[in-house]
Amino acid sequence: MTINSPCGGSRTKRCYYLACVLTVIGVFFFIIPIFVHDEFYLNILILAAANGVIALAMRAIMNMGTPSFAHGAFVGIGGYASGLGAIKLGLPFWLTAPLAAVVAVMIAVVLGVITLRLRGTYFIIITLSFSEIIRVVLNSTGENIWGGAKGLLNIPPPSVNLFGRAIQFSQNNLAPYYYLIFVILIITLIVMYRTDHSRIGINIRALRFSPNLAQSIGVHLMKWRVIAFAIGCIFAAIAGAFYAHYYVMVDANAFFGVSYIIPVIAWVIVGGRESIVGTLLGAAILTILPQYIKPLREYDQMAFGIILVLFGLLLPQGLASLPVRLSPWWASLRRKEQS
Repeated sequence: MTINSPCGGSRTKRCYYLACVLTVIGVFFFIIPIFVHDEFYLNILILAAANGVIALAMRAIMNMGTPSFAHGAFVGIGGYASGLGAIKLGLPFWLTAPLAAVVAVMIAVVLGVITLRLRGTYFIIITLSFSEIIRVVLNSTGENIWGGAKGLLNIPPPSVNLFGRAIQFSQNNLAPYYYLIFVILIITLIVMYRTDHSRIGINIRALRFSPNLAQSIGVHLMKWRVIAFAIGCIFAAIAGAFYAHYYVMVDANAFFGVSYIIPVIAWVIVGGRESIVGTLLGAAILTILPQYIKPLREYDQMAFGIILVLFGLLLPQGLASLPVRLSPWWASLRRKEQS
């Protein structure tokens, strides 16, 4: 089976325009810290970008069918692995983030081989149980290693020398953090886009739409489920590593459990899991709105639950499907104006 380039043939012109648009958007976001100096707004953009990485990682898993309720656990595992690498081994962030990804993929492969034979509710229960077990272990043991219930504290911020000049990462200077998560987000987007348009993405989506048919034509179900699960866990762990060095601490209670995973699922569902841009849009909107709408911040779990129900009933394909849904109405309106 031959996989054509996503920009081959008649798509070349469209991909050229898309590349131009993405370049303009990239330049726009790149220059934001030059004009925006308020740390409050930069913090919101940093959180939106980090949550965008986590949402894209969840989308990679949901592309094969069921969301993983261990996703938050892998964010936390990435944070702990990176933090311990920095504190105990003295490694810089540029090495601890890949270390977090390696730890995550090893755990993901083992967990995936055990759990991905199950489907639906059983998979959700097992992954949720895994997350809760890890939370309890981290909170009740290892006080001298990973901090126990207090969490892992005093994680050093990233450090970098650019052309002989030390770039300071601190809560009083968020611009370096902004550029760091901006680069991580761009890398995540590239990997997810190339994955979607490769044999890997085609095989993974086949698992969701028709696993029996996929198996009948030679697609190894377990192999591709584990690959999809591992890809999602890798980027969840990298985002967790960023969060650990951003907040200079990591707490098991922050990422493990249903209270964290429901918003993550909402980011994907609201944006639309069929679309990378839609998923990013969902993560951005549901990260930014609670900062300005107090009820969303105070009753976030209830609000996200209501949002999931409404989108499941009224807009199951998410915000990404709005142009398609509105196009007949828009065409009808144009015809009325012309007549």
